[in-house]
Amino acid sequence: MWTIKIFAIYKSSDPPFEISREELIPEESGDMVVVEHRFYEIELHYEEDESITRQELTIDGEPINPIYLSQHNEERYIKGSTMQYFSNRLGYVPIHFCGHEITVRVDASKLSGNEAEQILSYLYDKNKKLLLEYISGEGKRKGRESGVPSPLPLQEISINNLSPLSHFLDLMQDLYYDFEKLPYAIMRPKLVMEPYHAQAVDSKSIEWLMSNLDEVIFDDAYEQHPEAIEVDGYYGILEKIAYETNTPDFNTYENEIILGAIHKCRAIVNEISEHITSYLGSDRSMMESINANYQSIQIILFRKAFDELKTIKQKLSSVEEHYQQLFAGVYARTEIPKVTQVFSQKRHYTQAFTGIHHLYQLSLRLNKDSLINLNFLDQIYEVFNYYRLIDGLKVYFNNIPHDVEYSQQDGHLYKKVSFFGRRNGEDWVVNLLYNPKISRSPGDTHLVLHGKIDKKNNYYTPDYVLEYAQKHDIRYAIMDAKYKRSKVVVEQDIKDATLKYYTCLRVFGTKHHMKPDFLWLLCPDNMQYPIWRLNYNEDFLPIIGVVESKPDTLGPLQQVITNIIKRWGISKA
Repeated sequence: MWTIKIFAIYKSSDPPFEISREELIPEESGDMVVVEHRFYEIELHYEEDESITRQELTIDGEPINPIYLSQHNEERYIKGSTMQYFSNRLGYVPIHFCGHEITVRVDASKLSGNEAEQILSYLYDKNKKLLLEYISGEGKRKGRESGVPSPLPLQEISINNLSPLSHFLDLMQDLYYDFEKLPYAIMRPKLVMEPYHAQAVDSKSIEWLMSNLDEVIFDDAYEQHPEAIEVDGYYGILEKIAYETNTPDFNTYENEIILGAIHKCRAIVNEISEHITSYLGSDRSMMESINANYQSIQIILFRKAFDELKTIKQKLSSVEEHYQQLFAGVYARTEIPKVTQVFSQKRHYTQAFTGIHHLYQLSLRLNKDSLINLNFLDQIYEVFNYYRLIDGLKVYFNNIPHDVEYSQQDGHLYKKVSFFGRRNGEDWVVNLLYNPKISRSPGDTHLVLHGKIDKKNNYYTPDYVLEYAQKHDIRYAIMDAKYKRSKVVVEQDIKDATLKYYTCLRVFGTKHHMKPDFLWLLCPDNMQYPIWRLNYNEDFLPIIGVVESKPDTLGPLQQVITNIIKRWGISKA
């Protein structure tokens, strides 16, 4: 018998700063809940008959250095030292300890439920694919089924299902006018009612007449009428009669497949809609919790997927209406399409066939027990601020004539976003550079190292660099996102960043070894003042400080952006 125990470590705020620990017990839901920033100790207790030959502890697949593990043979347990085991994680995280496993639920501590909702909603709108890459598809079922992969519902819905559905409907909307102009039909004989003309009567007309004598208007007065007909000595006239003629019939295999695919799309949308709706009945208080947790994040993401589904439903209703009118009376055949001469030779039918084939390849894996495991919250916060800086620059330049250019795409992000303009007859540019490399020679920027505190790396990569250039003038502002408590950022990180990004850098090719004008660290935690500066006087450069960057408003970050660009002389007319 074995047991993995987790202890929360607390340090008193007053001297003599006593340390205490508290063993965690599962909540009513059965979840063992930890908070990302807190310090913990993890212990594996085992029975006398169990032999531990290898000390190994991993958190979500990442190994803990064995030097932090200690074995206590007499008490029969192995202990992991005090540390922040769950930093930058959110959701259900597996702990493997010497061949044994448990799963804990990690709640975020630097974001409230409301803030997490706003950040993830913002990133979902800006770059859904990138956001979902940060969400693991290998979440484990709570507690028991070790190593069983469980597909993430939102990833399945948003990427594998919603996007292909939207693409299929866009395709059918684009092809509609081609189908309206050149629909495929087979010419088949059909009785049609037309005004009566004796010379047009054929054998089918006679057959129809004998079965519809009540259509004849009998009257002796019609005996001399040029269009009169005689039936058993009675004379009458006909207003209309049936003739056989060849007419286009849209009841073809190809058209049936097209209507069936639209019906299939409707069935998939309804199934996904029911699944998402089952997640959205949660109490709003979840979003207002002090810490962002797994359930609130899951509901946030499903809410965004539900918004996307509403747009798809609108498209679907339009496509259904158009094609049902075009192929009125045609049977809807819901089956995987087969290649026919029409599908292979008529361009718009070929394109529809390809889209329909992809539609039937969709696999709905809507596993309600799937659990989100969100790693790298610091990277999510970094990308959040990447888009916030772009939006902040757009706000500033809104009333200034300018152009914007996105370049150097790397994966789902652009490494360089440029704002161009003209002032006093000269061109200027402000570049936002994402993760540029700064080494001993100019590269992504004109910033170079002239000293280095980190001997392991040959270059530094700040999160963001603002670069201003006009003629021979070139200026810099460096920014770094810190997903940390503001106290740590102000008391520790600002010193490290100043040494790294100010003391050790200079602008290449300038006289007097020019330095960056600004160094700002961005953090999500509440600060006493949203903007904290190391400087006593803002009239002198460099300006170094920490700015609170939270999702509710651009506010402080916008103020920092505005001050930087104004200092460089680009202001609104």
